[in-house]
Amino acid sequence: MRLYNHLFCNRLFCKNISRFVVSVLLLGAGYSFAQAENPSYQDEWHFRIAPYIWAASIDGDLGHRHVGAHHVKSSFSDIVSNVDLSAMIMGEARKGPYSLLFDFMYIDSSIKHGLPPQVPAKEIKASGKVITGFAGVGYTFWENSQARLDIVGGLRSWHTDVDLTLNGGPFNGRSAGVNKSWVDVKAGLRGYYKFNDQFSMTTWGLVGKGGAKSDWDAALLLNWLITKDFTVAAGYRALSVDYRK
Repeated sequence: MRLYNHLFCNRLFCKNISRFVVSVLLLGAGYSFAQAENPSYQDEWHFRIAPYIWAASIDGDLGHRHVGAHHVKSSFSDIVSNVDLSAMIMGEARKGPYSLLFDFMYIDSSIKHGLPPQVPAKEIKASGKVITGFAGVGYTFWENSQARLDIVGGLRSWHTDVDLTLNGGPFNGRSAGVNKSWVDVKAGLRGYYKFNDQFSMTTWGLVGKGGAKSDWDAALLLNWLITKDFTVAAGYRALSVDYRK
């Protein structure tokens, strides 16, 4: 996943928290009710819910009006040690060509980075939480015995509560925060392909805007049907938001 998060803060201390890039391997387990997913239409509702986790690394920029923007890079082990709490879940309800979709993510974490000697602080630290959720509908406009393609539209809400702090040097203890909420309208395509009775692939791409300048979400997942009611999925997801206020 790539999460680009442009957040503008209190002018006294903070110009912006510029860019976070999070590369993610998405792992999930899905529980299905009714029958296992099939590209062909069904006459009854089919429900799926999937808690999931992200194996993440961050590569991006943190910025402060007094120290400029500085590159930050953290490995997966760094992220694990600094995540205080995270919860992620997605789900789908489908009947015939119609589907209802939801996705929820909560991350409470922090990241810090040393600053070069020419700036009046030794370290910059960003900490806080990001909450985002998507609710949408889909309609299958093309399908055959192995594949399906849906058009999807919905709303994604965002809430960010982030603090930026300088440590060490003349600017030790200076901080600023941002607490913002907004909603974006998103639309795109979602596809499904069945390789055989056990393995399948799910992919989607959504773009939009609203409160944010841009907002997009793309993923490619491989699914392993272990039983008719239990599926394991692994893949890659990129989620981006560019919010400027």
